[in-house]
Amino acid sequence: MPDFAVHFTFINKTSEHLDQDPDGTKAILGHWVDLPQTIQPNSQAVFQIADDPGFSGSEAENAFFVKTNLDDDERAHIQTYATCPFTHDNEFEPDPLAPKAVYASSFRARSSDGDWQDNSVPASGHPLYVEYTVDYQSQNYRFTLVKLAATSDHPLRNSRGELITGFHTLWSSDTASEWADGKSGSFAPNIFAYESGSPVASSGHVDVTIQALDLELIGAEVIVLGSVGRKRVFQTDYFFIKSLANRVVTAHVVDPASSRNPFVKKGDVEWSMELRQPTRMVQAVGPSTTRLELYWIGKNLHPAFWNGIPVGFLRSVFDKVTPEDDHATRVRRDNEAEHQWNMLGTDAVFGKYHKRYDTFRISTGASAFGMTVWGGIFAESYYRAVAPGSNEEGTLYRTVNCFDQAGMLELWCRLGVDGNMTSWLLQQPFGFIKTTHLVGIVDDNGALISVNNPFFGTDRTRALVENDDPGRTYFHCHVYEGSKKPYNHIYDACAGPHLGGEDAAEYLSNSRQEMTETTLYAANNTYPGRVDTIEEGSGVTGVDGQPYQPGGPVGVPVALPAPREAILTSLVGPPPELSAINITHVDWAHVDSWASEVLGPGWSVAFKSVTASPRIAHAFWHLARSHSTTDPVRISVVVESTIAADGSLDVPRSTTAARARAAEIMFTTERDPEGIWAPGSADLGRYGDYAYQYGPDLGAGRIVVVAANTVVDISGETSTAALAPIAYQLLERVVRRDVDVLEPPALHRGRTVTVAPPGHAPGDAAYPHPHSDYDPDNHIVSLQHSGSHLTLEFDVDRELAAAGASSPGGKVLLDRYTAEVSSGKVRFELVARESGTSRVALHVADDRTMVSATQVVTLYVE
Repeated sequence: MPDFAVHFTFINKTSEHLDQDPDGTKAILGHWVDLPQTIQPNSQAVFQIADDPGFSGSEAENAFFVKTNLDDDERAHIQTYATCPFTHDNEFEPDPLAPKAVYASSFRARSSDGDWQDNSVPASGHPLYVEYTVDYQSQNYRFTLVKLAATSDHPLRNSRGELITGFHTLWSSDTASEWADGKSGSFAPNIFAYESGSPVASSGHVDVTIQALDLELIGAEVIVLGSVGRKRVFQTDYFFIKSLANRVVTAHVVDPASSRNPFVKKGDVEWSMELRQPTRMVQAVGPSTTRLELYWIGKNLHPAFWNGIPVGFLRSVFDKVTPEDDHATRVRRDNEAEHQWNMLGTDAVFGKYHKRYDTFRISTGASAFGMTVWGGIFAESYYRAVAPGSNEEGTLYRTVNCFDQAGMLELWCRLGVDGNMTSWLLQQPFGFIKTTHLVGIVDDNGALISVNNPFFGTDRTRALVENDDPGRTYFHCHVYEGSKKPYNHIYDACAGPHLGGEDAAEYLSNSRQEMTETTLYAANNTYPGRVDTIEEGSGVTGVDGQPYQPGGPVGVPVALPAPREAILTSLVGPPPELSAINITHVDWAHVDSWASEVLGPGWSVAFKSVTASPRIAHAFWHLARSHSTTDPVRISVVVESTIAADGSLDVPRSTTAARARAAEIMFTTERDPEGIWAPGSADLGRYGDYAYQYGPDLGAGRIVVVAANTVVDISGETSTAALAPIAYQLLERVVRRDVDVLEPPALHRGRTVTVAPPGHAPGDAAYPHPHSDYDPDNHIVSLQHSGSHLTLEFDVDRELAAAGASSPGGKVLLDRYTAEVSSGKVRFELVARESGTSRVALHVADDRTMVSATQVVTLYVE
């Protein structure tokens, strides 16, 4: 009897199993013999559809599911049709196997004892033999990387000063070459808020937009990976490609899995796509290497950074943390792993910013970066500034005191992810220090020397003296950081350093002498600080001229405390009774335009800052003389402006505020101010209402002049006598004696220029029209979305030296301001971060006098 069966050999070359699909398997003519229920990976099955008695032949449909061994999910479907009939041609028809990017199928057939034919069937002869093979696709397929985006949990500013907040683009293929900032940074950095020890993957992610380029990829299951070097850092979940349209997938960090410390991922990331089965790469077309700069820091950002943490500060910090410190737990005593970050910061601030304590050449213990004993607005970018010809941070101006070191350390510690916030701790007096190291005080070989006489001047042989040496000096006050009361951890980056392994009592016992250890306490009518004399100050109240609290930095009172008033009065006399301006100054905001003309061609500006903030405008200038070994000349100018109800300058209140600020300057040193300051020379009376200066026996020059509401602080050179000729030249350039009224600038006709919802910048072509209402009479703006970017424009009646904005709680952020002199307009680009009612104060300072004014705008955000 002739054999009209179809004999099958199904060969499975994949690592997945083939399960019979009963709905797709059907014997139309004949019956199944040895039909397998499962064909195991890398194996084969032999079976047939046999013909029944008679001359009908055989005919059948056969189907299998391709299922992964990982989760038994269906990955593909095999459907075939075969017949070996009595009356017409033989047939074998497999359906196309999808997804084609993953699987490939082929077959060969022969009849009876004929030859095998690849992918074709002999029309006649019987029985029919078919070998059907399922394998993985060997052809390469393609995708392209379109865009990367993320949401920054904290606002920050890139190296161009641009504000980055909320959801934003990290990289785009349209402008692939424009994102890299230097060797490893990005112009679109990002911050994720992180909690110590938690899974990093849950603390933030990167949205990756990809596009599959080949139809064969549709239905394929893939994963997107991001690697630094050969190490996988980013990874998405597996997902199915459904079309050739752009697809956004979420990439999480997989290395590290968790961390006890803040950390950064910075540099070039190579992105790739990989098929799940088989494990095979999908070829990237176009740019696939992106520059990313991502930070994981604590959830509680220091308020000083509410308007954007400078990326330069973040880079500075993380460049000083070694890879071994990044995620490790290195502690000084048991159960203190949570304080490791503060320890690392103390060590770095003490030894990695190239600072030196104010005793090597200058013996006043003065703050150089805007801090007082209670805190203040810290000049952090100036602290980090690099000297010309150097590539080392902190070298532009190296001299510091404990206030400066505590300021930098406080900002560092507040990046911590463990929630342990530090406090600004101060003691007045502190006492005679035990033998220790002071920041940057080294011998000729660069090794730290022992010190117990902190203000030894230039003679290093006097750094360590006998306990009762009559010339021995002490800390009139001292500032350091510590954990909250009861102060179980003390961090001192000025002396020691002390890395948090001591509580307050242990710290004091180890760092300063008791009454019984030296007779000098009695001789100087002072006493050592105790735990119960520790006070808490406001600490850093702003950075780089911008306070975070409306009303200016904490610690500068409107009315002077009696002791400070008494010391100031002893130097400069009682407050002058001013109802009008007698002497004023102009052009302090533009020293760079006239310094070389006044002082000579060898002088240049190495650092500058001009800012406007609540009730004050501030200008700072660092002037250096070429080929000079003397200290640079530094100019700090603060103009106090209290505005009366009618919009004019309230002269009495402004001059009172200036006097308070002048008094505060006297207390920016660690020495007793009465031993440092002297009345100003008679010549200084030509430039202001009163003045005072460093005494003649100090190794530094400093002159403070107050002209109505303007406080000018000039320091530098090796003595006040050496500084005086330079100061007189500067003061002569700016003094004006013919102005009896100072008019503050005013903003008029406020209006909304552009508004864009979150994720879009003002002026975005997709949102050309304002989406807000502005009430010019009450200065109220209504917005539809939190996170919106908006631009407010005002008419202004003069040129401006600076502008700024402040908002309680950082609810409204200032991106930038632009002033158009020709059209008399100023624009503020703002970001409304939260829903509800917010108030933002817009500050503007006059271009010549730096007298400032504020316009408050209320934002209602739905």
